[in-house]
Amino acid sequence: MNRWSEHDQAAFAEVDAALRSAPITPTPPTLAPTVLARLRALAPAPLPPFRLTWLDVAIPAFIAGMAGLMYLMWLSLPRYATQQFFVSVQVQWLIFSQRVPLALLGPGLLLGVGLALAAGLTAVLIFREPRYTLSR
Repeated sequence: MNRWSEHDQAAFAEVDAALRSAPITPTPPTLAPTVLARLRALAPAPLPPFRLTWLDVAIPAFIAGMAGLMYLMWLSLPRYATQQFFVSVQVQWLIFSQRVPLALLGPGLLLGVGLALAAGLTAVLIFREPRYTLSR
């Protein structure tokens, strides 16, 4: 707990007495328009018009091309290879479920999702634009 010494309390009392005895002058009538004019001068510059660059088109086209190529490669596999793939996935899942207790899988997933949401919220809070508002 913060306790002020007697010297500090006396100094605070002197400051309070000086503030209470000081005459209060009315605000000048030009203060509000001057302040508002300065605030309007601080307004950000308008955003440039929206334009696509070549990279905005190239990256999605590359990703779509790779997805289409993977699909075509999947279709070109013989039928037994796809069945063998699914069987190997099932075997790997069985091995995983025997080594890792499934009771830990749910809390682990919840923790991972919670950490991802916390990281996203932190990024939003850090990188958001400040909002300036005038209150009356």
